[in-house]
Amino acid sequence: MEVTVGMVHEYKEALPLFTPTAFRYYLPAYMIACVVSYYAVDVALDSVIFNLTPPSERSGWKWDFFWARTKLFSRGEREAILLFLKLMEQYEIRDWATEGKVPPENRLNTAVDFWSRLSAGNIP
Repeated sequence: MEVTVGMVHEYKEALPLFTPTAFRYYLPAYMIACVVSYYAVDVALDSVIFNLTPPSERSGWKWDFFWARTKLFSRGEREAILLFLKLMEQYEIRDWATEGKVPPENRLNTAVDFWSRLSAGNIP
């Protein structure tokens, strides 16, 4: 089944509801939609970034939920997620620059740092 940008837009807030297996399966479609239709996906991009950002505490149900999803990705998939996050970082910097402004804070830092370390094998 092909997942279109329109479907991602329609189900833009569904990612937190996916099981770990469904999350791993559908995340690439969400990432592609965010890259090719950055403005059309509405809050789907925020949802993707939120779901790829680890909780601040590495214990408890939030961490367990996050890790249950994260550990399913292969090394190559983890690297693709990292590249996606870095690209989204550049998109946001560009958006602020078109307004002649500097981003107030890089909201992707935590996610980029986590996926960088995970891709390098530095997180169990």
